[in-house]
Amino acid sequence: MARSRASLVFVGIKNHVVAFDRKNGQEVWRTLLPAKHRSGASFVNVVRDADGLFATCAGEVFALDPRNGN
Repeated sequence: MARSRASLVFVGIKNHVVAFDRKNGQEVWRTLLPAKHRSGASFVNVVRDADGLFATCAGEVFALDPRNGN
C-alpha cells in the first residue's frame, strides 16, 4: 500500500534509521547504516526535506529513500 510522505515518522537509533507509520505506530522499515566505525550506542541524526531523507552516523552522511530505506 502506498503511503504519503507525511504518513511516516523517521527516527535514528543505534546505527539504524527506522520509519514508523504516523497513525498506528507500526514499524514500516528499518535500515542499518553502513558506517565504517560503529558502536552499540552510535547516535544517528535524521533530516527529512523536500528532496529526500538524510542521516548522519559516526561522522558519515547517508542518503536514504524515504519510501523503503534503501
